[in-house]
Amino acid sequence: MFRKDRIPWNKGLTKETDERVAKCSKPHSKKWNEKISKAKKGRAFSVKHKKNISISCKGKLSHRKGITLEEEYGIEKAKEIKQKISIRAKKVMNRPEVKKKCGWSKGLTKETDLRVKHQGDSRKGRVPHNKGLTFEKEYGIDEANKLKQQISDSMKKAFENDPSLYEKSRSGRKGKESPMKGKQRSPETKEKIKKALANLDPDVKRRKIEAISGERNHNWRGGISNRPYGYKFKKLKKKILQRDDYICQFCFITNKEHKEKVGDSLHCHHIDYDRQNCEENNLITLCSSCNASVNFNRKYWTNYFQTLLSVVDEEIYLMELC
Repeated sequence: MFRKDRIPWNKGLTKETDERVAKCSKPHSKKWNEKISKAKKGRAFSVKHKKNISISCKGKLSHRKGITLEEEYGIEKAKEIKQKISIRAKKVMNRPEVKKKCGWSKGLTKETDLRVKHQGDSRKGRVPHNKGLTFEKEYGIDEANKLKQQISDSMKKAFENDPSLYEKSRSGRKGKESPMKGKQRSPETKEKIKKALANLDPDVKRRKIEAISGERNHNWRGGISNRPYGYKFKKLKKKILQRDDYICQFCFITNKEHKEKVGDSLHCHHIDYDRQNCEENNLITLCSSCNASVNFNRKYWTNYFQTLLSVVDEEIYLMELC
């Protein structure tokens, strides 16, 4: 045991600067390591000792900073180490005393608790180690597929065990403003989204389409769009286009310009979105892009086009009187 006033002979020395330290710092044999681990098993550091360790380590950079396990030990050894860490972590997390401590910050915010504020501030400005990386780039295609399957299975189990979780996840942002409200994506971001969608797996694409189609879509109106057009529609279509001078009544593109741009003639839009209602006052000329954009917020567009047609009818009536 060292005395309090006594200073160790190797204090401040390293194996690079002193030969004696270099000799002492040779790695132990396997047997010696086993003896040390057995001797230390079950021992716990005192609070004072832990404090001393933290003080001595403050400001020092780790010898492993910026180095991954793969770079230090190789891919196979790194996998073994990660597996051991995960098994040990699961064992620790399953202990009842640890379970009680977990979730200490539930319901707390950085405004109400200093610990939460400190935790948030300490992470500010940090770049995640996996930023810009996909599972495929980080782990390889086979390993990435396994991980994705594990995540999906664990989520399914969680939703099966507690059905309220699914509703909570869906209603998390209900009634809240979208974070993108009033903002526009940059051309670079739009290009990235395009590329990502183009390279999507066919099964993922199919699942995404299924998730927002039919009754799951917020614009679902009981399958009205699948109904056939009324028998009058084909005859009326030309008449409506002539009435509107072959011009889109919203963006004012001509039929000729539309054909050059899209390769198709102007569309005839049903104002109340009912294909069977083929009355003249329910039809209006629109280009393909305008016709697609008015499929959202239908009540607004119905009122808009109805008032537009009523104003036009009044003007025609007054012109006839004159």
